[in-house]
Amino acid sequence: MSAGLVALIRRALVAVLTGMAVAAAIRLRARQRAVPPQTGGWRELSDAELASESAAGELPAACSGTDIVVTEPAAEPTAS
Repeated sequence: MSAGLVALIRRALVAVLTGMAVAAAIRLRARQRAVPPQTGGWRELSDAELASESAAGELPAACSGTDIVVTEPAAEPTAS
């Protein structure tokens, strides 16, 4: 093999290994942060759950304290 071909193969191998190392570092770093679950989804609330939430000002039984609860939007500021 010629010296040019060996150098090309060596550079390609270094590039691939560097890319793999960067990808592994990104994946490991993402695991350390609080990443939201990638499965599951929204659940439609029944009328009874919606009524109990708005009347009592509490979260429905199906929600934990860390879930996002959508409430009515704040009133628009008026220009005076």
